[in-house]
Amino acid sequence: MRISSFNIYGFVLLISFLSIPTAGYACSCVETPSPQVALNQADAVFVGRAENITTDNKFSLGSSVDPVLISFEVSTVWKGNEQNNVEVMTVSGSESCGYSFDLGKEYLVYAFKNDRGELQTNICTRTTPLSAAQDDLQALGEGRSPYSPTVSIDQEPLLEGWALFLLLLMSTGAVWYVFRMKKV
Repeated sequence: MRISSFNIYGFVLLISFLSIPTAGYACSCVETPSPQVALNQADAVFVGRAENITTDNKFSLGSSVDPVLISFEVSTVWKGNEQNNVEVMTVSGSESCGYSFDLGKEYLVYAFKNDRGELQTNICTRTTPLSAAQDDLQALGEGRSPYSPTVSIDQEPLLEGWALFLLLLMSTGAVWYVFRMKKV
């Protein structure tokens, strides 16, 4: 009897330790700002189509904080990046404030720079599918088109050509001068 009551007390004690709640972490956002305030707070605001989504699973089972890199083809810009293509980071789980993007879908993206200078977004921003962004688009007004990166023309061959021409001209002039001096 004594052993069985000891076992019961031990079992109850074990269950009570295992049932102590631990701290839970979840995403909690303050009130979503107006489009104008969100524009002022963001480092980049643009409309873009999600062209590529790359997930970096650091853990074999995956985690809600695994980074996700989304490549956008940008069509309209209100603030920040002026390029046709931009990459934005988020995390994979909404419980960690990650925003879930679908390939090929257009979004109005509000992004901020993280401590490494990378653009990042989450569910606490006003980022939304373009089809649900009519109020934001009206408040933001007309955006501007991004521009393609300029293609630099390599100037070195042109300079080398001129240098070669000048060298040839000077050589011809020197030969002409020498022959002329011999005649005199």
